[in-house]
Amino acid sequence: MGAGDSFVAGLVWAWQHGMPMDQAFAWGVTAGSAVLLTAGTGLARPDDVQRLFAQVQAVA
Repeated sequence: MGAGDSFVAGLVWAWQHGMPMDQAFAWGVTAGSAVLLTAGTGLARPDDVQRLFAQVQAVA
């Protein structure tokens, strides 16, 4: 699973949890970024996603 797949997964997950578009997009960016921290084709680690999400800012 690559960064693009992870982006979509994070976005859809956030939508399913009723988050607004800007926050859902931020989760997608976070999930796509977090997967790049793992070696090879591994999945993103939840602690990386949480840590990165705190640093993402959605600007409208």
